[in-house]
Amino acid sequence: MFEPFALRYIDQLTGVQGDTKAEYRKLVRQKLSPWFRSYSMHDGEGGLTSDLIRTWSMIWRPDGQPHMT
Repeated sequence: MFEPFALRYIDQLTGVQGDTKAEYRKLVRQKLSPWFRSYSMHDGEGGLTSDLIRTWSMIWRPDGQPHMT
């Protein structure tokens, strides 16, 4: 699933300070996982798609707050 994959990826980043990694983990847990937690990281049915990511990115502003509609 998405969250364990994302957190493992963050842990494996090199050249990134611990406090930055902590902020990345916070972003994953608070902003990304609510949207993507049920999606698989594999291609095919139930997987995370570029269309889903595109939809998420159009809804959320860069500061992580929802766009007002």
